[in-house]
Amino acid sequence: MRRPLLLSLTCFSLCFAPALLAKEEVLDGLAAVVNSDIITYKQVRDLTAAKEQQAHDTLQDQALTKRIKEVRTAAVNELIDRQLILQDFKSKGYSIPEHFIDDEIEALIKSRFHGNRPAFLRALQAQGLSLQRFSEIQRDNIIVQEMRKQAAKGATEQPTVEKVNAAYRPSAALASSQPEQMRLRVIMVHGNDEGQRKFMENIRQKLTEGAEFGDLARMYSEDSSQETYGEWGWIDRRTINETLTKAAFALKVGETSPIIEQGGNFYLLNCAAKKGAVTRTVNELGGNTPTTLVKGERQQMVSDWLQKLRRKAYIKVF
Repeated sequence: MRRPLLLSLTCFSLCFAPALLAKEEVLDGLAAVVNSDIITYKQVRDLTAAKEQQAHDTLQDQALTKRIKEVRTAAVNELIDRQLILQDFKSKGYSIPEHFIDDEIEALIKSRFHGNRPAFLRALQAQGLSLQRFSEIQRDNIIVQEMRKQAAKGATEQPTVEKVNAAYRPSAALASSQPEQMRLRVIMVHGNDEGQRKFMENIRQKLTEGAEFGDLARMYSEDSSQETYGEWGWIDRRTINETLTKAAFALKVGETSPIIEQGGNFYLLNCAAKKGAVTRTVNELGGNTPTTLVKGERQQMVSDWLQKLRRKAYIKVF
């Protein structure tokens, strides 16, 4: 008899990320084997596509090669852990009632598609997915999240004074250091000929006349952040290459850079916000210290559990 796993479900949003919703393709090779299950190169590429594109947009030569290797290695390990978790779920005889998945999908249709089921199905079809396949993806996501929660259940909710003192001794020692950061938005177009420069000059003129940077990024940018209105998120001085870093951190909040030619592409950079460098002591962290310890304990418990699963498994990476 299969045992139901008690789940505290949260509403899963429909995420059209390459890792989940890429169109079906012919199997093109093995990246890894996890017991009797396989991980394909396609799965790895789907998971790394956006990060690899950003790396190509911002890095060159050895730095690019190193970043691509890091991204792919992390993706393979993430997929291995995911497969081990799904296998552990199955081996324990757990199950998820079908109506849980159906309820989550219905909630998603209501919140993201205003209850328009045909629009939801068209969105799936555009991504090459059937409703059955999407349900399977949702089921696996829920299993992975809930199994991770189960693994961390033994973490203490409130660390003792002894644990806090042991973790942060002496109390005046530095506990948190955050470098200078900025929230970067980017418009990038491929090519560096005169025609493309004039195209960027027209975009720059629209910005001067009051157009919103994000709207123009959504319309014209050709990099992986186009769908997020040019958002590259918070970066520090080590996130992107030296040329773009120097130009970006020279900007004031709300300011847009001149046209920058880099790596065969043209860029416009916009500073949406800035954070100065911050160094805090344990005393300044105050009540956040126990929370940080609990989070670290939970992460360690999940890590230990995954290492245990790995030790018992047959894993081969190609």
